[in-house]
Amino acid sequence: MKECLNCFKFFKPVNSLQKYCPECINNPEVQRERSRLRVCRLRERRKQGIRYMEMAAKKKQGKTCSICTRQFIPRNGKQVWCLECRKKGRQAARSRYMQEYMKEYRRRKRAKTIFV
Repeated sequence: MKECLNCFKFFKPVNSLQKYCPECINNPEVQRERSRLRVCRLRERRKQGIRYMEMAAKKKQGKTCSICTRQFIPRNGKQVWCLECRKKGRQAARSRYMQEYMKEYRRRKRAKTIFV
């Protein structure tokens, strides 16, 4: 059981991050307050001079680009290439995919012509 931050009633949360009871979650005043707090946090971060890359550096460790072997800070967990090599990496991945696809296509086409 958790206590609602708005009306202080106890409720059973749907997930561990829920802070408001079902009655208060759709209340326009609560939504305005949450929005206002979000904007205040953002302004405070900007005042402190914390930028995206600095925050990402604190949260994530650097990765090595698989093309140029330079260190970079990924924007998400799946990022494999640095921003400069992204286009080359996508082209290489696409060509590998198409090669595999065409091998399978030709194999199926040969199999069809043999039985016909």
